[in-house]
Amino acid sequence: MNTARTNAAPAHGVQTDGVQTDGVQADAARAGTPPTHAAPRVAAVIVTFNRLEKLKNVISAIEAQTTAPAHLVIVDNASTDGTGDYLATLETALPLEVVSLPENTGGAGGFSAGMRRGYELGADFVWVMDDDGYPRPDALALLVDGIGEASEALGHAVPFACSVVLFTDGEICEMNNPVPTWDWGRLLVKGRRIVLVERCSFVSVLIPRWALERYGLPFKEYFIWFDDAEYTLRISREGPACRSSTASPCTTWV
Repeated sequence: MNTARTNAAPAHGVQTDGVQTDGVQADAARAGTPPTHAAPRVAAVIVTFNRLEKLKNVISAIEAQTTAPAHLVIVDNASTDGTGDYLATLETALPLEVVSLPENTGGAGGFSAGMRRGYELGADFVWVMDDDGYPRPDALALLVDGIGEASEALGHAVPFACSVVLFTDGEICEMNNPVPTWDWGRLLVKGRRIVLVERCSFVSVLIPRWALERYGLPFKEYFIWFDDAEYTLRISREGPACRSSTASPCTTWV
Protein backbone atom coordinates (compact mmCIF):
# COMPACT_ATOMS: atom_id res chain seq x y z
CA MET A 1 0.00 0.00 0.00
CA ASN A 2 1.33 3.46 -0.90
CA THR A 3 1.42 6.00 1.88
CA ALA A 4 1.72 9.77 1.57
CA ARG A 5 2.56 12.47 4.08
CA THR A 6 2.11 16.19 3.53
CA ASN A 7 4.14 19.01 5.12
CA ALA A 8 3.01 22.60 5.26
CA ALA A 9 0.93 19.05 -29.46
CA PRO A 10 4.21 17.47 -28.75
CA ALA A 11 7.56 18.47 -30.04
CA HIS A 12 11.16 17.46 -29.48
CA GLY A 13 12.70 17.78 -26.05
CA VAL A 14 15.26 20.33 -24.97
CA GLN A 15 18.29 20.29 -22.67
CA THR A 16 19.18 22.90 -19.77
CA ASP A 17 22.01 23.31 -17.20
CA GLY A 18 21.99 22.41 -13.52
CA VAL A 19 22.77 18.89 -12.21
CA GLN A 20 25.79 17.01 -10.94
CA THR A 21 25.68 13.26 -10.45
CA ASP A 22 27.95 10.90 -8.61
CA GLY A 23 26.26 7.83 -10.01
CA VAL A 24 27.75 5.46 -12.73
CA GLN A 25 6.70 17.32 -17.29
CA ALA A 26 -3.42 23.66 -16.21
CA ASP A 27 -5.37 21.06 -18.04
CA ALA A 28 -5.76 23.12 -21.23
CA ALA A 29 -2.57 21.18 -21.86
CA ARG A 30 -4.72 18.36 -23.24
CA ALA A 31 -4.50 20.24 -26.51
CA GLY A 32 -0.70 20.14 -26.32
CA THR A 33 -0.34 23.78 -25.31
CA PRO A 34 2.02 24.81 -22.51
CA PRO A 35 0.66 26.45 -19.34
CA THR A 36 0.18 30.19 -19.76
CA HIS A 37 0.40 31.37 -16.16
CA ALA A 38 3.63 32.99 -15.00
CA ALA A 39 4.46 30.62 -12.16
CA PRO A 40 3.81 26.99 -13.13
CA ARG A 41 3.38 24.52 -10.31
CA VAL A 42 6.20 22.00 -10.38
CA ALA A 43 6.32 18.74 -8.44
CA ALA A 44 9.92 17.67 -7.85
CA VAL A 45 10.04 13.86 -7.80
CA ILE A 46 12.95 11.95 -6.26
CA VAL A 47 13.12 8.14 -6.39
CA THR A 48 15.33 6.53 -3.75
CA PHE A 49 16.50 3.10 -2.64
CA ASN A 50 19.05 2.59 0.14
CA ARG A 51 20.99 5.80 -0.46
CA LEU A 52 19.98 7.82 2.57
CA GLU A 53 23.04 10.07 2.80
CA LYS A 54 22.89 10.90 -0.92
CA LEU A 55 19.14 11.45 -0.68
CA LYS A 56 19.76 14.07 2.01
CA ASN A 57 22.05 15.92 -0.40
CA VAL A 58 19.43 15.84 -3.16
CA ILE A 59 16.76 17.18 -0.80
CA SER A 60 19.07 20.02 0.23
CA ALA A 61 19.70 20.82 -3.44
CA ILE A 62 15.94 20.95 -4.13
CA GLU A 63 15.40 23.21 -1.12
CA ALA A 64 18.09 25.57 -2.44
CA GLN A 65 16.45 26.13 -5.85
CA THR A 66 16.02 29.76 -6.88
CA THR A 67 12.64 28.70 -8.29
CA ALA A 68 11.01 26.63 -5.57
CA PRO A 69 8.88 23.65 -6.61
CA ALA A 70 5.28 23.62 -5.41
CA HIS A 71 5.67 20.06 -4.11
CA LEU A 72 8.47 17.70 -3.15
CA VAL A 73 7.53 14.07 -3.82
CA ILE A 74 9.91 11.43 -2.50
CA VAL A 75 9.32 7.81 -3.52
CA ASP A 76 10.90 5.31 -1.14
CA ASN A 77 11.38 2.02 -2.97
CA ALA A 78 11.16 -0.14 0.19
CA SER A 79 14.57 0.98 1.48
CA THR A 80 16.12 -0.97 4.35
CA ASP A 81 18.77 1.57 5.44
CA GLY A 82 16.64 3.78 7.67
CA THR A 83 15.29 5.94 4.85
CA GLY A 84 11.69 5.30 5.90
CA ASP A 85 12.31 6.44 9.47
CA TYR A 86 14.15 9.52 8.24
CA LEU A 87 11.36 10.50 5.87
CA ALA A 88 8.72 9.95 8.58
CA THR A 89 10.22 12.82 10.57
CA LEU A 90 11.62 14.97 7.76
CA GLU A 91 10.88 18.68 8.11
CA THR A 92 11.18 20.93 5.08
CA ALA A 93 9.76 24.26 3.99
CA LEU A 94 8.47 22.57 0.83
CA PRO A 95 5.08 20.84 0.79
CA LEU A 96 6.18 17.22 1.16
CA GLU A 97 4.65 13.99 -0.11
CA VAL A 98 6.30 10.69 0.83
CA VAL A 99 5.22 7.70 -1.24
CA SER A 100 6.33 4.51 0.51
CA LEU A 101 6.24 1.46 -1.76
CA PRO A 102 5.86 -2.01 -0.15
CA GLU A 103 8.53 -3.51 -2.40
CA ASN A 104 11.39 -2.33 -4.56
CA THR A 105 9.85 -1.66 -7.98
CA GLY A 106 13.07 -0.30 -9.46
CA GLY A 107 13.51 3.15 -10.92
CA ALA A 108 10.77 2.49 -13.46
CA GLY A 109 8.15 1.67 -10.83
CA GLY A 110 9.34 4.48 -8.60
CA PHE A 111 9.15 7.13 -11.30
CA SER A 112 5.75 5.86 -12.39
CA ALA A 113 4.44 6.19 -8.82
CA GLY A 114 6.08 9.57 -8.24
CA MET A 115 4.91 11.09 -11.52
CA ARG A 116 1.38 9.83 -10.84
CA ARG A 117 1.42 11.50 -7.42
CA GLY A 118 2.71 14.77 -8.89
CA TYR A 119 -0.13 14.70 -11.40
CA GLU A 120 -2.68 13.97 -8.67
CA LEU A 121 -1.38 17.01 -6.78
CA GLY A 122 -2.31 19.17 -9.78
CA ALA A 123 1.23 20.00 -10.89
CA ASP A 124 1.73 21.66 -14.27
CA PHE A 125 5.09 19.89 -14.54
CA VAL A 126 6.86 17.01 -12.84
CA TRP A 127 10.62 17.30 -12.41
CA VAL A 128 12.14 13.85 -12.01
CA MET A 129 15.53 12.71 -10.76
CA ASP A 130 17.44 9.90 -9.07
CA ASP A 131 18.78 10.03 -5.52
CA ASP A 132 22.36 10.68 -6.63
CA GLY A 133 21.87 13.73 -8.87
CA TYR A 134 22.37 17.11 -7.23
CA PRO A 135 20.75 19.99 -9.17
CA ARG A 136 22.44 23.36 -9.02
CA PRO A 137 20.36 26.20 -7.55
CA ASP A 138 19.23 27.49 -10.96
CA ALA A 139 18.46 24.08 -12.49
CA LEU A 140 14.68 24.24 -12.21
CA ALA A 141 14.54 27.87 -13.34
CA LEU A 142 16.55 27.00 -16.44
CA LEU A 143 14.34 24.04 -17.26
CA VAL A 144 11.12 26.04 -16.93
CA ASP A 145 12.51 28.94 -18.97
CA GLY A 146 14.04 26.58 -21.53
CA ILE A 147 10.90 24.57 -22.24
CA GLY A 148 8.86 27.77 -22.53
CA GLU A 149 11.36 29.46 -24.83
CA ALA A 150 11.70 26.39 -27.04
CA SER A 151 7.92 25.93 -27.30
CA GLU A 152 7.49 29.56 -28.31
CA ALA A 153 10.32 29.49 -30.83
CA LEU A 154 9.22 26.20 -32.42
CA GLY A 155 5.54 27.11 -32.47
CA HIS A 156 4.38 23.97 -30.65
CA ALA A 157 4.52 22.52 -27.15
CA VAL A 158 7.75 20.73 -26.21
CA PRO A 159 7.22 17.39 -24.39
CA PHE A 160 10.18 17.53 -22.03
CA ALA A 161 13.28 19.47 -21.06
CA CYS A 162 16.34 17.85 -19.57
CA SER A 163 19.52 19.15 -17.98
CA VAL A 164 23.18 18.98 -18.90
CA VAL A 165 24.55 16.43 -16.43
CA LEU A 166 28.11 16.58 -15.07
CA PHE A 167 30.06 13.93 -13.23
CA THR A 168 31.77 14.74 -9.91
CA ASP A 169 34.98 15.63 -11.74
CA GLY A 170 33.20 18.42 -13.63
CA GLU A 171 33.25 16.59 -16.95
CA ILE A 172 30.12 15.61 -18.83
CA CYS A 173 28.48 12.45 -17.44
CA GLU A 174 28.55 10.23 -20.51
CA MET A 175 25.87 7.75 -19.45
CA ASN A 176 23.43 10.63 -18.92
CA ASN A 177 24.12 12.39 -22.20
CA PRO A 178 20.85 12.82 -24.16
CA VAL A 179 20.50 11.75 -27.80
CA PRO A 180 20.16 14.77 -30.14
CA THR A 181 17.78 15.01 -33.06
CA TRP A 182 19.04 15.24 -36.65
CA ASP A 183 18.27 18.99 -36.52
CA TRP A 184 19.68 19.48 -33.02
CA GLY A 185 20.98 22.98 -33.82
CA ARG A 186 17.70 24.42 -35.12
CA LEU A 187 17.33 26.85 -32.21
CA LEU A 188 21.05 27.44 -31.79
CA VAL A 189 21.19 29.14 -35.20
CA LYS A 190 18.38 31.43 -34.02
CA GLY A 191 20.59 32.65 -31.19
CA ARG A 192 19.05 30.49 -28.46
CA ARG A 193 21.20 28.20 -26.33
CA ILE A 194 18.87 25.27 -26.73
CA VAL A 195 19.64 21.87 -28.25
CA LEU A 196 16.88 19.58 -29.53
CA VAL A 197 16.97 15.99 -28.25
CA GLU A 198 14.83 12.90 -28.76
CA ARG A 199 15.53 10.97 -25.56
CA CYS A 200 17.36 11.25 -22.25
CA SER A 201 17.82 9.62 -18.84
CA PHE A 202 15.70 10.50 -15.81
CA VAL A 203 18.34 12.78 -14.29
CA SER A 204 16.67 16.18 -14.02
CA VAL A 205 13.89 15.99 -16.58
CA LEU A 206 10.93 18.40 -16.66
CA ILE A 207 7.73 16.86 -18.10
CA PRO A 208 4.52 18.88 -18.67
CA ARG A 209 1.10 17.78 -17.46
CA TRP A 210 -0.28 17.48 -20.98
CA ALA A 211 2.39 14.88 -21.85
CA LEU A 212 1.35 12.77 -18.86
CA GLU A 213 -2.28 13.02 -19.93
CA ARG A 214 -1.56 12.13 -23.53
CA TYR A 215 1.12 9.46 -23.10
CA GLY A 216 0.67 8.13 -19.58
CA LEU A 217 3.46 7.00 -17.26
CA PRO A 218 6.73 5.06 -17.62
CA PHE A 219 6.33 1.29 -17.95
CA LYS A 220 7.05 -0.28 -14.55
CA GLU A 221 8.01 -3.56 -16.21
CA TYR A 222 11.39 -2.14 -17.25
CA PHE A 223 12.41 -2.07 -13.56
CA ILE A 224 15.79 -0.28 -13.89
CA TRP A 225 16.69 -0.46 -17.58
CA PHE A 226 15.46 1.61 -20.56
CA ASP A 227 12.35 3.04 -18.85
CA ASP A 228 13.62 6.61 -19.25
CA ALA A 229 14.79 6.13 -22.84
CA GLU A 230 11.51 4.48 -23.86
CA TYR A 231 9.38 7.11 -22.13
CA THR A 232 11.15 10.16 -23.54
CA LEU A 233 11.17 8.57 -27.00
CA ARG A 234 7.44 7.88 -26.65
CA ILE A 235 6.49 11.42 -25.69
CA SER A 236 8.75 13.01 -28.31
CA ARG A 237 7.70 10.81 -31.25
CA GLU A 238 5.62 13.62 -32.78
CA GLY A 239 8.47 16.08 -32.46
CA PRO A 240 11.66 16.82 -30.49
CA ALA A 241 12.25 17.78 -26.88
CA CYS A 242 14.92 20.19 -25.73
CA ARG A 243 18.02 20.40 -23.70
CA SER A 244 18.76 23.91 -22.52
CA SER A 245 21.58 25.35 -20.50
CA THR A 246 23.28 28.49 -19.43
CA ALA A 247 26.11 27.66 -17.11
CA SER A 248 25.17 25.09 -14.60
CA PRO A 249 24.75 21.41 -15.30
CA CYS A 250 21.30 19.88 -15.98
CA THR A 251 19.69 19.20 -19.33
CA THR A 252 17.99 22.09 -21.11
CA TRP A 253 21.02 23.13 -23.04
CA VAL A 254 20.86 26.66 -24.32
